[in-house]
Amino acid sequence: MSTKNVMVTTKNTKDEMLRFLEAVKPDIKDKTIQKKIQYTLDNAASLKKNEVFNTVEQAQSFLMPTIPEVADEPTENEVKTTKKKPTVKKTVENAVKPKATKTAKTKASETKASAVQTAEQIGMLPVAKMFPEELKVENLGTLKRADDSYKTMEDVAKALEDGKQFYFACYWTARHIKEYQYCAVHNVDTVKKFPNDLDILEPVYFCENLKRMWANSVYSEAMFRFENEDITHIEDTNPYTDDKFRVRVSNGMEFELYELTTED
Repeated sequence: MSTKNVMVTTKNTKDEMLRFLEAVKPDIKDKTIQKKIQYTLDNAASLKKNEVFNTVEQAQSFLMPTIPEVADEPTENEVKTTKKKPTVKKTVENAVKPKATKTAKTKASETKASAVQTAEQIGMLPVAKMFPEELKVENLGTLKRADDSYKTMEDVAKALEDGKQFYFACYWTARHIKEYQYCAVHNVDTVKKFPNDLDILEPVYFCENLKRMWANSVYSEAMFRFENEDITHIEDTNPYTDDKFRVRVSNGMEFELYELTTED
């Protein structure tokens, strides 16, 4: 599905619309829209596609109040790994910012220097072993790990707008899939195992106001949400060997960012 201007349109299937509503439900603060979303999810079986889309429009209007009209879009039957770029809502650039005092500036500078030093130290650690430097993904091509080139999800969204293509590789073993109820939580068909224990997600939507990115699994079509700072590596330790390594984590899910280098 095209995401040039919006994530979900009438070209999408009813199931895709419902998965979108499940994904964005926690971010909708308007109580009226919240109730409409819950009603739609609870009564999905009896509702028509256009009725579900009506709820989707209300949700998208809340997240992005000024969505332009959509250009031509592919049909429902297109391959789900079709390349796409996430939507970005532009905010006011010249917003007035409060002046910082000299003391506040000094403290901010010291904090920033400390954070940079920590980031540099973490950057010297090896990446978690389950994320190889290169991945060969069927129907996509060769992916190369993008270690520390991007500091926030906003950086990733800007690079996507410039024509780059990224994927999130998320660590899901067969045990994880069962233990954390992957299929039930994400409302998708049965999944027992992913190639290399890595679920591959394609970015489909970025909201600049919330600084959040949503991505869709190319295997199961499950929807995941990433916060702006989730792209930052953290330090971890192997409990069996005491070896230190670095990894990215979102809502308890270990992942790495990969860039498409060669298409199939």
